[in-house]
Amino acid sequence: MHTILEGRSIIRLIPVLVVIALVCLAGCSTQHAAIPETTLPAANLTASPVHVVSNVRYVDSIGQNFLLRGAHPLIEQTGVPPEFDYAALRTAIEKAARDAGCEVPANFTLVDVSLLWVENPQDNNRERALLIAEDAFFTAHPGFGQVHMWPMHGTSLDPADPSIAVHREYLAQHLDEWLQDSLVSRVDTVRKWLEDPAAAGMHASVVIYVHCYGGCDRTGELIGAYSLRYLNMTWEEVRDQNGARCRPDRDYDEANCHALQWYGIWLNLTYGRPLNWEADPPCYRRPAQPVTQPPSATPTPTTTLSTTPAGDETSCTNATQCVPAQCCHPTSCINYLYKKPCTELCTMVCTGPLDCGAGHCGCVSGNCQVIPATPGYTPAAS
Repeated sequence: MHTILEGRSIIRLIPVLVVIALVCLAGCSTQHAAIPETTLPAANLTASPVHVVSNVRYVDSIGQNFLLRGAHPLIEQTGVPPEFDYAALRTAIEKAARDAGCEVPANFTLVDVSLLWVENPQDNNRERALLIAEDAFFTAHPGFGQVHMWPMHGTSLDPADPSIAVHREYLAQHLDEWLQDSLVSRVDTVRKWLEDPAAAGMHASVVIYVHCYGGCDRTGELIGAYSLRYLNMTWEEVRDQNGARCRPDRDYDEANCHALQWYGIWLNLTYGRPLNWEADPPCYRRPAQPVTQPPSATPTPTTTLSTTPAGDETSCTNATQCVPAQCCHPTSCINYLYKKPCTELCTMVCTGPLDCGAGHCGCVSGNCQVIPATPGYTPAAS
């Protein structure tokens, strides 16, 4: 009877579980009719086999509206203008949504939020050309969506700087009045688009795609702020999330980090969010590299000499051990281990068995001895 009751309980729970599953999947699984292929731009019918939009990740969704982040979706080739690759971006968006357990509608409006810079002399204004290509695409194909140019620069004003502590609260309360990135209003705008795209003049079912160049620093600033505000993430969760989107061999950009810190302080003052914006480190830092000691110099090979018996100054095993015993006009040979330093000045005269090539030191029968030069050789007179 107990088993039967358990079975009946399970049967009764099935409709409830189905409802729960449907609620969980709402906004992620509904499919719409696919866009007719003839409406796609001729150059973007299929995704480029060599171009993949990188770093694309799901962030949030409400109903049939999605928010994603990633790198720029343009094809860059030397000598030709950049091209907005709609098909490759769409493929990446669909995959990122599926990886998150969702399914984007087949017929959606793309809202391209570009954080690229209009002016950046450091890269010869390279990003300006990308922005122009994005705008040109949506001008030519307005039915696909729209582009919003929101350059993100961050700020060099470090909120942890002790010299501004007395003004920190005031600056945070008036954040959008001095921070050129307008984080407060832009985060709220993204949320409004997600909640009610029709109110913004868009068709139902939008995909908001936020990107900078690589999908790391500037994108991390805006999406990080959104995640703090609307996804209730902790500071550490946002820091780690942004770190995961950056190359592991580089730090998160300091200016974008400071802007995100200011937004965290604003959230604390406005909504009482206890965010640890002073965490150490506040934003991603690449792991410290182990200190590598420089390789020690390879020791110069030396000839190991046999031990000379104590007290035996002439003992030797080979000729290299034998040197003149005296400094000036030497008359005998000795093991170099017993050679005393030479401090005296010698006269320019050839006398004795070793001067002026008359002979040399050698090892004979285990002893250092003078070996005369060729017979008949006579040292030159001084």
